[in-house]
Amino acid sequence: MNAPYYVLVKELFPKAKLIVDRFHLSQLIVRSLSQTRIQLMNRFKTACPENQKTYRKLKRYWKLVLKKETELSDTSYRYTPLFKCMMTSRGIIDYLTNFDESFKAIYRLVQQLTVAFDHRNFEAYNTLIHQKHSSVSHYLKKSLRTLRKYSHAINNSFIYRYSNGHLEGINNKIKLIKRVSFGYKNFTNFRNRILLCFNN
Repeated sequence: MNAPYYVLVKELFPKAKLIVDRFHLSQLIVRSLSQTRIQLMNRFKTACPENQKTYRKLKRYWKLVLKKETELSDTSYRYTPLFKCMMTSRGIIDYLTNFDESFKAIYRLVQQLTVAFDHRNFEAYNTLIHQKHSSVSHYLKKSLRTLRKYSHAINNSFIYRYSNGHLEGINNKIKLIKRVSFGYKNFTNFRNRILLCFNN
């Protein structure tokens, strides 16, 4: 969804059907949720002991906030040190989202978008991104504007199963090789190492 890249592809391949990679769609809305959580968390970063407890809870359970609701449990209880009692993962999420109405609204919307995305229901997805969401943070509003802008390409990602995930994986592995070796002075050696790693 990089604007210059989008324009360039349209110019070079005017008849091509553009597809936004599904990973980047999920990443965009999840990043907005994370930024909102951090913003809320920093509001509790004060000298007050009660606020500090809330800050630690919002910081500690960030992974739960990003989980799909279907992966949360309301029957499996575990002792949670920050709460000093037995809690379920769903109970923790309910506790965290009740701190702020805006955060709760964003969490609900992100979960609804995720469900629509998982079920490849573009109508539901499109309805959600075009609705007025006055109570959400500016981070998510910005993400929703981006999603509306590329709605046609997003629709194609719901129809077709093409993905650049394999290419992203190769690129990530090459970067890892470069980082682990602290760089290569000789490009030929670097190229040979990449080919060896990919068994070519």
